[in-house]
Amino acid sequence: MRVVDLEIENVAFGGKGVGREHGKAVFVPYTIEGETVSAEIVREKKQFAEAELVEVKQSSPDRVEPQCPYFGRCGGCAYQHI
Repeated sequence: MRVVDLEIENVAFGGKGVGREHGKAVFVPYTIEGETVSAEIVREKKQFAEAELVEVKQSSPDRVEPQCPYFGRCGGCAYQHI
């Protein structure tokens, strides 16, 4: 798949950050509004795409280090980065 650079504009229901590529919404988990990220597109539809976080290039001042060693691998602590 391809990697894109995005600015996260807001957070959708369910906690995924929303960036836009050429007007199309791209949903990226574990991101925060205002961050600049690199993300790999893993699923693309006509109106939106889903991506996996590759790198946070510019983090939000609200980002903290998750305390759970399983962060990102299970759904139980999806918001620990905020």
